[in-house]
Amino acid sequence: EMKGMERLGVYQSMMLSTLSQFPGILLAAFIGTRVGRLGPIYVSMLLCGVSLAFFAMASGHARMIASCCLASCCVEFGWAMQHVYTPEVFPTELRAASAGLISACGSIMNGGTPLITAWLVETHSTASVICFFSSVCLVSSVVLYLLLDIETMSRDLQDVSRVQGEKGEK
Repeated sequence: EMKGMERLGVYQSMMLSTLSQFPGILLAAFIGTRVGRLGPIYVSMLLCGVSLAFFAMASGHARMIASCCLASCCVEFGWAMQHVYTPEVFPTELRAASAGLISACGSIMNGGTPLITAWLVETHSTASVICFFSSVCLVSSVVLYLLLDIETMSRDLQDVSRVQGEKGEK
């Protein structure tokens, strides 16, 4: 089931979705230096979930591509912000190990997600699978809000390490 999209339309959609990641990177560079790290990380997952929900409800080709591109931009934005935040939040002694652990978890998720998606598409409708992943993004946004509480913008790395040591956090 391809939601009524022709085969050529799928490839065009993939190309546009891939190209839409570049604005996500540029937005991360711009917003991350002016607004902070945490808020944009929370919002990126929230917007990804919303755009996937729009994708599930999309009826036309243009709406499907627009919502897919928005989701792709938000995911890349959040990924870029995470790559800035992770090294800043951990003390020097744990920085490489924490970045490696997070990268490894991401790799495991990247390997497992297609398998889970294939099983879900075989056993459920396409719209319900998209809504499932939309819900995962929305729940992830809430979990990130609850777990990540140290803003690292405009701090030296030593300051972040010292603040964590004083609070006994993370």
